[in-house]
Amino acid sequence: MSLPDYQWFNFSVDRSVQVNHIKYSKGPLIINFIISLCIAGIFYWVGWSVMTIVVISVGSSITLIGLCAPKLFQKINTLFVQLGHGLSVILTHLLFLPFLWVVFPILRLQAFFFEEDRMQKTRNQSSYWFLRTEISEVSQVVVPYSQEPFGKKSSLLKLIILQMMVIIFVLVVGEGLLRFYGYGTPILYINPPQIGYMPQPNQEVSRRGNKIFINSFGMRSDEVSKAKPSNVYRVFMIGDSTLYAGSYIDQHEMFSERFKNLMNQNLKKLTSSPSKVEVLTMAANAWGPRHKLGYLQKYGFFEADHFIVVLPVHDIYRPKYSIAGLPYFHSKRPPKLAWEEVINHLTWRLRGEYTGGYDIDDTFKINGMKTYLQIAELAKQSVPRVSFLIIPPSVAVMSNQYNDVEFERFKRLIEGAGFEIFVPLTALHQKSKHPLLYHDEVHLDKMGHHVLASALIKKFYDISP
Repeated sequence: MSLPDYQWFNFSVDRSVQVNHIKYSKGPLIINFIISLCIAGIFYWVGWSVMTIVVISVGSSITLIGLCAPKLFQKINTLFVQLGHGLSVILTHLLFLPFLWVVFPILRLQAFFFEEDRMQKTRNQSSYWFLRTEISEVSQVVVPYSQEPFGKKSSLLKLIILQMMVIIFVLVVGEGLLRFYGYGTPILYINPPQIGYMPQPNQEVSRRGNKIFINSFGMRSDEVSKAKPSNVYRVFMIGDSTLYAGSYIDQHEMFSERFKNLMNQNLKKLTSSPSKVEVLTMAANAWGPRHKLGYLQKYGFFEADHFIVVLPVHDIYRPKYSIAGLPYFHSKRPPKLAWEEVINHLTWRLRGEYTGGYDIDDTFKINGMKTYLQIAELAKQSVPRVSFLIIPPSVAVMSNQYNDVEFERFKRLIEGAGFEIFVPLTALHQKSKHPLLYHDEVHLDKMGHHVLASALIKKFYDISP
């Protein structure tokens, strides 16, 4: 009794595609066109304008060809079928390669050290490879890979060696994957005593495919001069992570950069008729009011024409801490490995759970509000226009209602002192169902930055982009 020859991965079989049976019909053609329009509508709703144009163009072209030239349509259809078959073969190879090159060798190595006989070749039992001659002892497949028999017993040394090899393999592969994703080259920080901490000036990194450029003043902006050039209108924004945007937002996708581009596209509509608009973006993750005040006291306001303080209301309590308690790296001690950055971030979260963070009372909040008012009063001495931009949380945007006690207190204090506050609640609410509006509860995603830039130029300069 014997088993027929069986191939696990039989790529040698003739797989020629038969497409002569494809029949031409207008019904499916129209249905496919409607489906393509639905897909294009989804892309448009998500904000992928390029994909929307591609899908509509391809769908319309194929539909017109099918209606006007059925024979040509059949040839195109045949081409797509053959193309799909070729891609499926390539995908199959790619999916099985990790098993053939990685998983199976590791399993065989494990069996080598532990004398596992997965196919039971050394036992007096039936297997896929060795069959009994009696009908009552017909073999069954135990596992889908074979293993040679071994006679030696395993040892503690072999076990340790195997564990070390597995650990090294995981660490090396993991390091490569993390590096590919952008870890290992974070934005570095410095600790000026007057400020607390800030991004190290003059650095440029790429994280997750997104560009982050820090100029000579620690700003996430293009390089600028301390003194404002003639015939230039300068907007200076200062904020925390809601302005900095994080590594998941490319430099050109930030709302401050989009706002700058919109301003430069509408120079003739500005009352001062400048030749150029500059937008300076000074921000850092986890900054509070005292960090911002310290930076302004050290560097000044860069001769700005319009100064905008950006914040979520609930950052008013933050004291002026350094990066010692944060998951960031000092410029003198950058991470040597991507794993180091990941572990640093994970342990920071663990430390936060054990320590419980700051014990915030009403005094912290009141002092934070007074610090923001102090920033506005300081800016008023040299800047013609001072504004506050409040980033509402996603919950408020979804409901289009910002019912928050701290926000009302802050608003009364700032407006009572004669400064304007803008909360882009309605503008963001109009896109509240967009999946890329918010990255989390507070931080905007790509669509959120796009909406906010348009809302800013409309609110502050009465320009409809």
